[in-house]
Amino acid sequence: MGAVDRIAEAVRPLAERTPEVTAVYVFGSTATGRATDKSDVDLAVLLHPDPGPAFDLLGFGVEAEKVLGKSVDVVVLNRAGEHLKYLVRRDGILIYDRDPQARRRFDRWSRKAYQDFLHYHRRYVQKMKEQLRRG
Repeated sequence: MGAVDRIAEAVRPLAERTPEVTAVYVFGSTATGRATDKSDVDLAVLLHPDPGPAFDLLGFGVEAEKVLGKSVDVVVLNRAGEHLKYLVRRDGILIYDRDPQARRRFDRWSRKAYQDFLHYHRRYVQKMKEQLRRG
Protein backbone atom coordinates (compact mmCIF):
# COMPACT_ATOMS: atom_id res chain seq x y z
CA MET A 1 0.00 0.00 0.00
CA GLY A 2 1.41 3.39 -1.01
CA ALA A 3 1.66 6.53 1.11
CA VAL A 4 -1.40 8.16 -0.45
CA ASP A 5 -3.47 5.01 0.08
CA ARG A 6 -2.46 4.90 3.76
CA ILE A 7 -3.36 8.58 4.17
CA ALA A 8 -6.70 8.07 2.43
CA GLU A 9 -7.53 5.08 4.62
CA ALA A 10 -6.75 7.07 7.78
CA VAL A 11 -8.40 10.37 6.78
CA ARG A 12 -11.63 9.09 5.18
CA PRO A 13 -13.34 8.24 8.49
CA LEU A 14 -12.48 11.70 9.81
CA ALA A 15 -13.95 13.33 6.69
CA GLU A 16 -17.05 11.12 6.86
CA ARG A 17 -17.86 12.25 10.39
CA THR A 18 -17.30 15.92 9.51
CA PRO A 19 -20.47 16.92 7.61
CA GLU A 20 -19.03 20.24 6.37
CA VAL A 21 -16.37 18.39 4.34
CA THR A 22 -17.27 17.79 0.70
CA ALA A 23 -13.90 16.55 -0.58
CA VAL A 24 -10.31 16.03 0.57
CA TYR A 25 -7.16 16.04 -1.54
CA VAL A 26 -3.59 15.09 -0.71
CA PHE A 27 -1.23 17.52 -2.40
CA GLY A 28 2.34 18.75 -2.12
CA SER A 29 5.34 16.46 -1.83
CA THR A 30 3.29 13.41 -0.86
CA ALA A 31 1.14 13.68 -4.00
CA THR A 32 4.11 14.30 -6.28
CA GLY A 33 6.19 11.48 -4.80
CA ARG A 34 8.89 13.76 -3.36
CA ALA A 35 8.04 13.32 0.33
CA THR A 36 10.70 12.30 2.80
CA ASP A 37 10.31 10.84 6.29
CA LYS A 38 10.40 14.40 7.65
CA SER A 39 7.79 15.79 5.24
CA ASP A 40 4.43 16.89 6.53
CA VAL A 41 1.19 15.83 4.87
CA ASP A 42 -0.64 18.53 2.93
CA LEU A 43 -4.42 18.16 2.85
CA ALA A 44 -6.78 20.42 0.92
CA VAL A 45 -10.35 20.33 2.18
CA LEU A 46 -13.31 21.47 0.10
CA LEU A 47 -16.15 22.50 2.38
CA HIS A 48 -19.87 22.51 1.75
CA PRO A 49 -20.69 25.82 0.00
CA ASP A 50 -22.23 27.15 3.23
CA PRO A 51 -20.39 25.42 6.08
CA GLY A 52 -21.42 27.98 8.65
CA PRO A 53 -19.27 28.60 11.72
CA ALA A 54 -19.25 24.93 12.73
CA PHE A 55 -16.19 23.73 10.79
CA ASP A 56 -13.18 23.54 13.08
CA LEU A 57 -10.10 23.72 10.85
CA LEU A 58 -7.67 23.43 13.74
CA GLY A 59 -9.58 20.47 15.19
CA PHE A 60 -9.65 18.73 11.80
CA GLY A 61 -5.89 19.20 11.48
CA VAL A 62 -5.22 17.91 15.00
CA GLU A 63 -7.39 14.83 14.39
CA ALA A 64 -5.64 14.21 11.06
CA GLU A 65 -2.26 14.40 12.81
CA LYS A 66 -3.45 11.87 15.41
CA VAL A 67 -4.61 9.32 12.84
CA LEU A 68 -1.58 9.81 10.58
CA GLY A 69 1.09 10.14 13.26
CA LYS A 70 2.67 12.97 11.25
CA SER A 71 2.54 16.72 11.02
CA VAL A 72 -0.38 17.82 8.83
CA ASP A 73 -1.02 21.10 7.05
CA VAL A 74 -4.71 21.62 6.18
CA VAL A 75 -5.95 24.30 3.79
CA VAL A 76 -9.56 25.10 2.98
CA LEU A 77 -9.90 25.22 -0.80
CA ASN A 78 -12.95 27.49 -0.63
CA ARG A 79 -10.75 30.15 1.00
CA ALA A 80 -7.47 29.48 -0.82
CA GLY A 81 -5.85 31.71 -3.39
CA GLU A 82 -6.24 30.93 -7.07
CA HIS A 83 -2.69 29.66 -7.48
CA LEU A 84 -2.98 27.20 -4.60
CA LYS A 85 -6.29 25.91 -5.97
CA TYR A 86 -4.55 25.42 -9.31
CA LEU A 87 -1.71 23.45 -7.70
CA VAL A 88 -4.18 21.21 -5.88
CA ARG A 89 -6.09 20.59 -9.12
CA ARG A 90 -2.87 19.92 -11.03
CA ASP A 91 -1.00 17.74 -8.54
CA GLY A 92 -3.50 16.81 -5.84
CA ILE A 93 -4.96 13.35 -5.40
CA LEU A 94 -8.61 13.12 -4.43
CA ILE A 95 -8.95 10.83 -1.41
CA TYR A 96 -12.50 11.62 -0.29
CA ASP A 97 -15.51 12.76 -2.31
CA ARG A 98 -18.82 13.07 -0.45
CA ASP A 99 -20.55 15.09 -3.21
CA PRO A 100 -18.98 14.61 -6.66
CA GLN A 101 -21.40 17.04 -8.29
CA ALA A 102 -20.54 19.85 -5.85
CA ARG A 103 -16.83 19.10 -6.24
CA ARG A 104 -17.07 19.26 -10.05
CA ARG A 105 -18.98 22.57 -9.82
CA PHE A 106 -16.26 24.01 -7.61
CA ASP A 107 -13.60 22.68 -9.96
CA ARG A 108 -15.22 24.34 -12.99
CA TRP A 109 -15.63 27.62 -11.12
CA SER A 110 -12.06 27.62 -9.83
CA ARG A 111 -10.66 26.84 -13.29
CA LYS A 112 -12.44 29.89 -14.67
CA ALA A 113 -11.28 32.03 -11.75
CA TYR A 114 -7.70 30.88 -12.34
CA GLN A 115 -7.88 31.85 -16.01
CA ASP A 116 -9.11 35.31 -14.98
CA PHE A 117 -6.32 35.53 -12.42
CA LEU A 118 -3.70 34.54 -15.02
CA HIS A 119 -4.85 37.27 -17.38
CA TYR A 120 -4.38 39.98 -14.74
CA HIS A 121 -1.22 38.42 -13.34
CA ARG A 122 0.42 38.43 -16.78
CA ARG A 123 -0.54 42.07 -17.29
CA TYR A 124 0.91 42.92 -13.88
CA VAL A 125 4.20 41.12 -14.61
CA GLN A 126 4.45 42.82 -18.00
CA LYS A 127 3.95 46.28 -16.42
CA MET A 128 6.52 45.53 -13.71
CA LYS A 129 9.09 44.46 -16.32
CA GLU A 130 8.45 47.64 -18.28
CA GLN A 131 8.96 49.74 -15.16
CA LEU A 132 12.18 47.91 -14.31
CA ARG A 133 13.53 48.47 -17.81
CA ARG A 134 12.78 52.19 -17.54
CA GLY A 135 14.52 52.32 -14.19
